[in-house]
Amino acid sequence: MTRNATTGLHYLSLVMVAGFFGCQNGGASEINADASTDTDTDTDGDTDTDTDTDTDGDSDTDTDTDDGCRDECWFGDVSPSGQVCTAWDEVAEVWIDISDGAGSTHHRARLYNAYLHEKMLPAGGVANVIFTDTSYDTIHAWGGTGDSGIWTGTYLAAESLRALATGASEAKESVGRLVNTIHDWWSVSGDEAYLTRFAAPASSDPLVLDLFGPSSPDADYTATYKSEQWHYKGHISRDQHQGVMLGFSLAYEATDDEAIKELIREDVVDFVEHLMISQTKIVLVASSPSDTPVPMPLNLRYCIYTTHETPSGAPEIIIDTSDIESSTATGFLEFGPLFYNEIALQIPFLGWIPEIPRSGSAIMLTAAFRVALQVTEGVPAYAGRRMLIQQHYDDNVGWWLDVAENPLGYGTTYTCGDKYYSKNIRFEPMYNLARLESDAALLTRIRGTILDGIMWPQVEDHKNVFFAYIYAANQTASTTIQDIADYHTDQLVQFRLPPNADIPLDLTGLYPDDPECPGLSTTATDVGDRAVGDFMWQRHPWDLIDNDTSQLVYPGVDYMVAYWMGRHHGFIEDDAQGTCLQWKDP
Repeated sequence: MTRNATTGLHYLSLVMVAGFFGCQNGGASEINADASTDTDTDTDGDTDTDTDTDTDGDSDTDTDTDDGCRDECWFGDVSPSGQVCTAWDEVAEVWIDISDGAGSTHHRARLYNAYLHEKMLPAGGVANVIFTDTSYDTIHAWGGTGDSGIWTGTYLAAESLRALATGASEAKESVGRLVNTIHDWWSVSGDEAYLTRFAAPASSDPLVLDLFGPSSPDADYTATYKSEQWHYKGHISRDQHQGVMLGFSLAYEATDDEAIKELIREDVVDFVEHLMISQTKIVLVASSPSDTPVPMPLNLRYCIYTTHETPSGAPEIIIDTSDIESSTATGFLEFGPLFYNEIALQIPFLGWIPEIPRSGSAIMLTAAFRVALQVTEGVPAYAGRRMLIQQHYDDNVGWWLDVAENPLGYGTTYTCGDKYYSKNIRFEPMYNLARLESDAALLTRIRGTILDGIMWPQVEDHKNVFFAYIYAANQTASTTIQDIADYHTDQLVQFRLPPNADIPLDLTGLYPDDPECPGLSTTATDVGDRAVGDFMWQRHPWDLIDNDTSQLVYPGVDYMVAYWMGRHHGFIEDDAQGTCLQWKDP
């Protein structure tokens, strides 16, 4: 399917109402996709046998690497005693320099991880960096923290996949730190089950505190948390949750720390239980910002509420009937696959709105319930709560998937790369859903009808490595699937070395111009030629010109999550076998 696909159904211009409520662009035995029990090599150095989920949907056993040489530090770090974290080649028994990352996708991943760890985790969350100059030594400011939820969660997914693929203790420690950070973000506001975009104590570094306040493009709030004042960014969007849920699901598999598992359970179960609540609330409804809102009783479901962001004391909806996509909501965040239609049926002047299926919300909601079932499986303390979650899932998964299967929910009127991020809103939660579902009939719909039949054909020629690996990992192994994985691995190896700077580029003449979309190509550019961004895989691949600033550096989470997903599923071989990061005496 090309990006210029159109439809004669004129009312599909309303489909993107999905965005008007906040999408700014989402120990115990685990449930196996094939209902089997897979056993892997012990990865944590103890005497037990670690069991993980069969994640690729075939009948093999997923085995973690256990070569005796595992990373224990971040490349380039210096210990208090003066030791330097350096690469060790245990075969040649020599220290090696990997600072140029030459010839190794694994070393490149190590460099990205070290760079992010050193410069791009203010207060524990992923951020972009603006440097004072292109030496990339001195940080001028951090930015992009309005999207820190999705990218910190996705980074957690990358570190979890690294832990699963290598068993590195340092990766597991990173998983624990990131889970604790996100748990703080899910707790700091005091509103139940409400995730914030980014948060930090008031005692943080001044550069961190510069992220808040009047100059911030995001809504900032303060709260007392852990006996001190914190700042946090609110007005969260659904897409922030998809990264967090992706990371939490994989972290639950990767960690053997029961305290970390319990934090994940606590947050995921609390979130899903609040989504299950259906209640009638008085909502202030207006047709434009200048109109006086009218209080109306509306029955709402699949919503998370926040009192701190409701100045009037009640949730508000402003619906601009002349431009439905500019409508806004305050005081709650909704995840309903047919939310707008359910509201329209209750508001007289909106009865004319046709059905607007939102495939992204449907996949995200279904996947969230699957993760809640994953993290409560076999946990006696959660047995009663899990039963209610399972019952709600069983009662509603059918119509959720009906919405996910509806072609009208896939933005068929988008042109010239418009709203390409909506594809990532579907692919990230699809990875959880497709690998965790155990019911054969549901899997046929999820992996077959939706992923293989609708989602993959829309992106198969986009050179999108992340989407390709999610697809290939959840299809029956075949020559064709391996060819798809191999083709996209060849693209991934082109990903540039850190720093992932937003240097200008001009590909004019290297790719065919699209006469219908000025400045874009008719074919996807290679990853090695492509403009960088916060997450390459959610940006369309047809840009020919990028004129941004070279001082801006992105964290490289897009490389790390794709690389470690490829490693975990066997699509990428370890091209630095027998090497690891260890402390070298001065």
